[in-house]
Amino acid sequence: MDNADQLYAGPSADEGTAPPGWYPHHKQLRWWDGSSWTNQWKRTPERVWSTSAQIGMWLALLLPPIGFLMGLALVAGRDRHAPWIVLTSLVVPILAIAFATGATN
Repeated sequence: MDNADQLYAGPSADEGTAPPGWYPHHKQLRWWDGSSWTNQWKRTPERVWSTSAQIGMWLALLLPPIGFLMGLALVAGRDRHAPWIVLTSLVVPILAIAFATGATN
């Protein structure tokens, strides 16, 4: 086993317990034949965003600045709801991006 294989915490030739298959290995996928690594490599598939996730991301990015500006205008007019509008317009996109990118897992 070479040093590159030692850096990976997946199947090893010593264990031989993992079934044959493609496993993440150094930001790519590498074939494990059940007893050792082969020289077969392939790229890790790109993450595909669903249509609803794409729409949600755009809404999260576009609507909060509008709410923020409206909140600032209301702050100037001393509206009692203005601070909540400003706070929401800052927090909601952060949460939306965190959920959409899987940062909450």
